[in-house]
Order: sequence, then structure tokens, then C-alpha cells
Amino acid sequence: MSGLRGAADVNRDRRVTLHEAYRFAFDETLKGTETTLGRAQHPVYDIQLVGTGDLVMTDLRETTAVLDIHSSVGGRVYVRDADGRLAAELYKGVGAGAVSLALEPGRYSVVIDDGAKMWRGTVDVRPGVQNELTRAELTPVGAETTTMRGDEVPIDPSQYRVMPFQLGLVYPLTTNKIEKQRKVINRFSLNLILGRAAQIHGVEVSSGGNWVDEDVRGAQLSAGANYVGGNVHGVQSTAGVNIVGGNLRGVQGAAGFNGVGGDALGVQAAAGVNVVRGHMRGIQAVGGVNWARSVAGAQIAPVNVTKEIHGAQIGVIGVAAGKVRGAQIGVINYADEADAQVGVINVTRKGGIYADIWTSDIAALNLAVKFRAKYTYSFLAVGLHPAGQGRGFMSGVGFGGHIPIKQRFYLDIDLATYWAQPQFRFRDNPALINSLRVMFGWQENRRFAVWGGPTLNLDIDFQGGRERMGYGWVVTRAPIDPHEMRVWPGFVVGISL
Repeated sequence: MSGLRGAADVNRDRRVTLHEAYRFAFDETLKGTETTLGRAQHPVYDIQLVGTGDLVMTDLRETTAVLDIHSSVGGRVYVRDADGRLAAELYKGVGAGAVSLALEPGRYSVVIDDGAKMWRGTVDVRPGVQNELTRAELTPVGAETTTMRGDEVPIDPSQYRVMPFQLGLVYPLTTNKIEKQRKVINRFSLNLILGRAAQIHGVEVSSGGNWVDEDVRGAQLSAGANYVGGNVHGVQSTAGVNIVGGNLRGVQGAAGFNGVGGDALGVQAAAGVNVVRGHMRGIQAVGGVNWARSVAGAQIAPVNVTKEIHGAQIGVIGVAAGKVRGAQIGVINYADEADAQVGVINVTRKGGIYADIWTSDIAALNLAVKFRAKYTYSFLAVGLHPAGQGRGFMSGVGFGGHIPIKQRFYLDIDLATYWAQPQFRFRDNPALINSLRVMFGWQENRRFAVWGGPTLNLDIDFQGGRERMGYGWVVTRAPIDPHEMRVWPGFVVGISL
């Protein structure tokens, strides 16, 4: 993808050909594997083309927005959009000439590793103008400290002192104050009211609150509040509030509020509110509100809010400002785009809201408001049969699945339940009509479709002795004194607008 955006344009003619794209992929793969235990990997191709000249894959002359990386900038280049998604990655030598990348208009962050230093910059890519990233727009950044797998972080004795045990009443009345100069790392900490340390590598317990300036690796338990300025690898539990300024890897449980300033991997559980300002991978479960920037897993709460989710939202109200790759299950669901929504009112911006008009053997005239997701839909409907022994009015709700077949053809299968008033006698006991429909449709355009098919219907008449709504035929009757149950096949034909 980076090559097609322009990184593979070797001859700088602002066109990326098939062979240039392959050469770029070849070089990048070789560079990334030549020092591995599996030895160097050499991509191969099988291309069979007839014609003259090279096949142009990307024409940068026709793009709306282009970022030019100046010839003075060199090293491994990473370009990310405003949401943090990688838009391009490439190696560019210093003085090797400018590289043009075709990008969507917007703000991008660029990180460059020149082998000696790390550089960072931000650039606005606007359509119709020259957008150039020069050396002057980059500032040096320090490399992030990481931990090798299986090893502990090396402790600098000039900066930290390990005090295996800490006992305190309320900060600063604590044994950690014995150390006057260095930061303190505790293995076990017991605080009657409030304790404070730089790091916890073990367990911290308090009846009031715990305060850690940097990281916790282990467990932090209190009856009131826990605060960690850095990351948590382990468990945070309290009857009040948990706050993590960095990332969480583990379990966060509170009777009140859980908050994570970075990303979370694991479980957030609370009676009140869960918040993850970054990406949540795992489960958010709460009695009130879940909020996360993005989710890979599940949100379970009366109210769930996120930008994008890969998994499920389960509750009363589900809101996703972006795409749902999975399902929203609730009474009211909203998303920009969703694979599936199960509820009463389901709204997606890309799926839309439609009006269905149809006739059937139950009611001559039916009208419904349909809420569509990618593969599911729900609807609220009313039906009217104006004359005859089967005259009456009904209203109900339904849910179904949408299966694209080929080109403009599709198959819909749904189940609806109606509260019916035969013969318009609204003071009499109602009838309950359940209708299973199998419909084949033809979609002429986004706002017009024709569909129809067979139905299977079950009517439970709580009054008894009345004709069913519609045209009257019945296959099976089963008296359930004083009620009556009837089953029959039917039909439906309609349009969607």
C-alpha cells in the first residue's frame, strides 16, 4: 500500500507501475528478513499480461492530496492519520530525492528513524496545494523505554530505591519518607488511609486510597480510590474510583468509576462508569455507561459508546460513531455502519431508514419504517384490512436478516409480531399474530426495491370465535378455551422506498 501511494515511484514520473510496485515490495521484504533466523525472503510473481508498455497501478497526477517528503529527510518513515492508523511506511535515503505520497486530506503525524535519532512532525495534507514535509518541521524525540520479554526493567540505583515493605498512616506519615532523594519502589505496601510510592512491584492495600506516580505490576486494592500515573499490569480494585494515566493490562474493578488514559487489555468492570481513552481489547462491563475510543471485544452496559468496535455492544442503548464489525444488541442502536443490529430502533448512517409498503393475506394495506444495517434490519409496522369479515387493524414490530445474492437480487427472512384488533373492536380482547416471511427482492437503486414471497402465520385469538384478519383461509385450528389458535400459509408483495 505504501508503494502504491507513491513510495515505489522510482523514476519520479508520478506514476507507479506494476513492476515498480513489485520491486518496492521485493526490496522491503528482503530488507526486513535478511537478518532473521528464517533467512532472507524473496517475493516472486506470476504475471501474464498482453499489450504494450507498463501497467500503471497509481497515477499520482490525478490524486486530490499529495504529501511530498523533502530530499533532506531520510530514514525509516512512518506516516499515521489522525486516528493513529498507519497510512504509509517506507525507507528513504537522505538526498535520494523527494518522495510523493497520495493521501486522504487531513492531519498526519510522521515519525522518522534515521538510525541515530528519532524525529517527529505533524503536517496538514490539503487538497489542491503543495504539502511538503521538510527537516525544519521535525523535532527530535527520545526513544521509548521498553521491557524485554521475560526480564524485569533494570532499576537505576541512582534514581530508585527498592523498599520491600512499606507501612503508613496517611501520606507523608509513611516509612517511604525515610528515603529523601530517590524514588521508592515497594514490593508490599499497607496504608491505613493513604499511601504513595513511585512504583509498586507486588501488592498495595489501603482502607482509604493508594497513589502511585509511575507503574504498578501486581495488585492495588483499596476501599476508596486508586491512582496510577503510569501503566498497570495486574489488578486494580476499589469500592470507589480507579484511575490509570497510562495503559492497563489486566483487570480493573470498581463500585464507582474506572478510567484508563491510554489503551486497555483485559477487563473493566464497575457499577457506575468505565472509560478508556484509547483502544480497549477485552470486555467492558458496567451497570451504567461504557465509553472507549475503540473496542475489540465486548461492551456490556445499559449505555455503550465508542467510535469503532470489532465485536459486540450489548445493552439498552448502543452508539458507535464509526463502523461496527460485529453486532449491536439493544433496544436502541446507532452506528455509522454496522454488520448486524438487533433491537427495536436500529439506525445506521450508511444503511439508512426506509419505508416499506406492501399487501398480504393478513392486511390489504401495510406500512412500515425499516431500519437497515448491513446484514440485518428491524421495522415498526401497522396494517389495515378495510372491509369484509376479516377487517381490522394491527400494529407490531419485526426483525430480520438480509442476504445479498447476486448483483441487485437479495433474500430477506424476518419474523414479526402484531397486536391485532379484528373488526376494529378496540374494546374487545386482541389477537396476537406472528408472521414468518421469506422474501426475494430486486434492488433497482438505493431507494427503490420490489420484493415478495410466502409467509407462515400463527394467530392467537384471545377473544375466540372471530374470523382472523385478512382473507380468512386457515389450515389448522386449535381451540384453547376460551381462546383459539390458527395456522395458515400466506403471501406478501411490496416495495421499499
